[in-house]
Amino acid sequence: MAAMRQRKTETSTDERPIIEKLKEGSSEWETGELLDCIHWIRQVLAIVCGLVWGIIPLVGIQFLLLFMGVNLLVIFVFCRAHLRIDHEDHGGFQILQNEGLMASMALFALRFRPSELFTTLAGDAVLQ
Repeated sequence: MAAMRQRKTETSTDERPIIEKLKEGSSEWETGELLDCIHWIRQVLAIVCGLVWGIIPLVGIQFLLLFMGVNLLVIFVFCRAHLRIDHEDHGGFQILQNEGLMASMALFALRFRPSELFTTLAGDAVLQ
């Protein structure tokens, strides 16, 4: 474990916190750090979209596909425009797009249900 930590610090070129790198749009990313960031950005996006989809309420396969499209587009634009990274330097476009995608889809589905239930219960309370 200590050897792995030592190797990681030796190969790291940029020791700034990840939050600073995200704010600045730095292109100096290790692949592991970048994949972790993409994963967690997708999870936050899934929670936000799940709540919005549930409050509006948007249901059906077309809105699930819309979420998937939004999810893919946000990561593509974020990596390309804000971070200014080349996908090929980090394993290719597919690797970056697949990172955290299924987990975010699952989280989106889990957050979708409670918010849908909440709007249904709130609607029933208003009718009574």
